[in-house]
Amino acid sequence: MVEIVKIDPETTISCVRLMEKINMSKAEGMAVGKAEGKAEQLIHQVCKKMKKNKTLAEIAEELEDEVSAIEPIYNIAKAFAPGYDPKLLVFERFLRETEVEKVRV
Repeated sequence: MVEIVKIDPETTISCVRLMEKINMSKAEGMAVGKAEGKAEQLIHQVCKKMKKNKTLAEIAEELEDEVSAIEPIYNIAKAFAPGYDPKLLVFERFLRETEVEKVRV
C-alpha cells in the first residue's frame, strides 16, 4: 500500500481524506459515548434520590444543577416508581425521548 501511495498522488489524497473521515467518525463516536455516560450517571443519581422521596427541586439543589436539566429525567423516572430502574428502563426511555446532546456535558 505504501508503494502505491508514493507513486500515485491521487491515491495519496484519497487516503488522507479517508483517514480524516475515520478520525472524525471516531471522535464523534467518542463524544456521543461520553455524553451517554454522563446522562446515565445523572439518571442513576436522580433515580437514587427519587427512591428517597426527594422532590425535583431538592434533587436539583443536591446535584447542584438546574431544575430544567433534571426535570426531563425526573418526569420519565416517575413512570417507573417505586423501582426506578435507572439502567434498563429510565435510561433507554430517556435516550428515545431526548437528544443526548442536550444533556450538559
